[in-house]
Formats: sequence, C-alpha cells, structure tokens
Amino acid sequence: LTQEQEAKWPSAFDFERVYDYQETLVGDDTITGGEPDPNAGKTFFALLTFEKPVTAPLGSLFIGSKFDFESHSPTCRMAFFGKLLTPIKPAVPEELKKIKIVKMKSKTGVLEKIDKADPCLYTAHGLIKKESD
Repeated sequence: LTQEQEAKWPSAFDFERVYDYQETLVGDDTITGGEPDPNAGKTFFALLTFEKPVTAPLGSLFIGSKFDFESHSPTCRMAFFGKLLTPIKPAVPEELKKIKIVKMKSKTGVLEKIDKADPCLYTAHGLIKKESD
C-alpha cells in the first residue's frame, strides 16, 4: 500500500450515499481466465462482524485473513486490508438501517404485443406469478 493509494481512500463513510450490493469480488485475473478485472480501480466497503470486540481508533489500517481452512474444503481462503471508517453495532437495527444498499434484480418475460395507439403500453407474460398481487 503506497501513500498515494491510501490518500485516495475516503476519510469517512458517507451515510447519505446509496451503495450497490456486490455479490462477489474477483480481484485476480487468474480467476477470470486472464480477462481484465472488472473491479480494478473501484473502492469497496465491507461491514465486518467479529466474534469478539476489536478495539481500534477510527482511521486505522487493518489487515485480516482467514487461511485456516482445509485445503480440500469448499470454503474459500481470503485476505483483506482496509481502513476503519466508522463503528457500527450490528445488534442495533437502527444503525444497520442507516446504510443504504441497493441490490439489483431483474425479471425476464415474453413481450406479446405493443399497443398501436400508445407505444408505451406493452402486453407481456412470464414476469410475475399468477398468485402474486
């Protein structure tokens, strides 16, 4: 980690901003079969919860890892580092609700027809189940 890289990190967590949910992080072109890393240059935030409390001042650089898995285990090994931006108590629902995270969803259906009088009106099927409202 260079001083230039660290200078680009935010100094505080912005609770007013809406964040995208990220299912997985690639971070290594060997995983993507040599393709460029789609996450290169992006900043990611993570909510980490620990079994025991960790005491650290805000702004601290932290380094963590989980390498004690069996080599044939389906669980992945990981290492990470980051900067402590704000403390959150996961046991307090109000604190978790302050974080605005959006998880994109999509549905696929079949377009049957477009209304001739109003081309903004469509008839489609397969988007919702019959028993839904």
